[in-house]
Amino acid sequence: MNKVKKSTAELMRRMKSSLGESKWFNLMPKTNNTSRIYGTIKIHKPGYPKRSIVDFRNTPTYELSKHSALILCPIRNRSNSRLTNSYEMKNKLNDIQLETDETMVSFDITSLYTNIPVNMALEAVKKELTTDPELNHRIKLPIKGIILGIQLCLTFTIFKFQGKIYRQTEGVAMAWITNIPHRSRHIYGQLGK
Repeated sequence: MNKVKKSTAELMRRMKSSLGESKWFNLMPKTNNTSRIYGTIKIHKPGYPKRSIVDFRNTPTYELSKHSALILCPIRNRSNSRLTNSYEMKNKLNDIQLETDETMVSFDITSLYTNIPVNMALEAVKKELTTDPELNHRIKLPIKGIILGIQLCLTFTIFKFQGKIYRQTEGVAMAWITNIPHRSRHIYGQLGK
């Protein structure tokens, strides 16, 4: 975790002038703790499999992750495929009229988030940021700096499980994906290829 803390601190030092003193101090890593991983049971699935979630709280990249989420939140909220809950989904489905030759299908995707390549997620975020007309009004950081921060958070997914330390080498951690506009047309465009 020393490498994670050092890399985060170095990035924050490089972006200090864009961040301002107060925000820079807040984003500087203050701990050297390892993430922990835990599972929630999918009670609606046969055999009750677990959904792995990485808890980033109190880690060197936690504040940076939160800050990145605030930057990305307006993008996520603009998404035309965003649903608040299952009631909203039901209401939207009620409005759909299918033709006689059409069939509505639903897919149960296993491990979607952990199978999204980090580079694909970063490219999608970059495209979303580039097309965000309000970005310059919300934040002074250049897009390159935002992407570097997100990349740091996504590539240093190190966690402890049963006393042993692991590093996620592929995909995006479940907890972190909530901060990425994963409903992005850019990610789904790449997944469809």
